[in-house]
This record gives sequence, C-alpha cells and structure tokens, in this order.
Amino acid sequence: MWLVYLYLIREVFFDLYMLVDQIALWVFLHAPRHDLPSMFGLMETLGDYAVVIAVNGAILIVWALYNQFRFRGRDNRKAIAAIGPAELGDFHGFSDADVARWQQARILLISHDADGKLLAVLPPPATPPYLGPGAPPLLEGGSAT
Repeated sequence: MWLVYLYLIREVFFDLYMLVDQIALWVFLHAPRHDLPSMFGLMETLGDYAVVIAVNGAILIVWALYNQFRFRGRDNRKAIAAIGPAELGDFHGFSDADVARWQQARILLISHDADGKLLAVLPPPATPPYLGPGAPPLLEGGSAT
C-alpha cells in the first residue's frame, strides 16, 4: 500500500529535490539566481493534489448525505431475540429442563467431542482436582499461591 502511495506522490519528491538543489546552488555556490521553475512545478503538482482532495471530499460528503437521507429514521441494528432453554436444548439434543437446571448452576463441567458437539454436562466433583492429594496447601484467602 505504501509503495502505491509513494508512486502517486513521486512528482512532489522530484519537484522538492529540484527546488532544494537550485536554492543550494544559489545560496552556497553563488550560482546565478534562477527564476526557480521548479517552484512552479511544485506548486502545479500541489494544486493538482488540492483538486483531487476537494473532489474526494465532495464525493464523501455526497455519499454521507445520500446515506443519511436513505436510512433516516430506520434502526437496522436490532438485537436478536433471546434464546430460551427449549431452543438451546433442541439445538444440543438435551431437554429444556436440563438446560434450565444448568443455567441455575454456578459451576459445571462440560465435555465436548473433537467436533465440538456437547457430550455431557456434569456438576463439579465434591473435591476439585486442584485440592486433591498432593496439592499445595491453601494460604489465607483461599488461594494456593
């Protein structure tokens, strides 16, 4: 993308180089003063860029006004309807009573197969694996570290 941009503005770089070169010759080497034609080339290039910027800005303003007129008063960003336990249960192949019970639980262990299909939803074991034999003792506040 930057290469395309630099290609498009290459004339400005060339005009700036010519301008600096002529001014340096005049100031430091006491060359005869030119009428600085490169300055006019630079101004012409910058004028062309100003026209492109103005046309691009006008296009964007017209596009914004068109969209404002076209979509005025309509809200196309509506939320989808909430999914109930029955639809969720049908999707995963479980009963809606099971899904409602799972939604009330604070902790669940969920098993999936390799394709991501829901296999089982179980309550957590009485002693979590991180508190089993050989686990580090809990410090104050309930953390193990």
